[in-house]
Amino acid sequence: MKDKKVGAWMGSQQFQVLAFMEKNGLDPKKDIQLVKQGFMMDQFFGDQLDVATATIYKRVLRRA
Repeated sequence: MKDKKVGAWMGSQQFQVLAFMEKNGLDPKKDIQLVKQGFMMDQFFGDQLDVATATIYKRVLRRA
């Protein structure tokens, strides 16, 4: 991911991205461009980001 634009939700969520980069041998201050990412994937699909942050939520179905 060196020299890529990496999207992250700012406020406290960017720390997970930064820790991931460091753990994998990248210096987040030199090797990537950290970009503030919105909550939609528009920036990623519009080629404004090379890498985007995403989550998967488990949904529990309840039967009445």
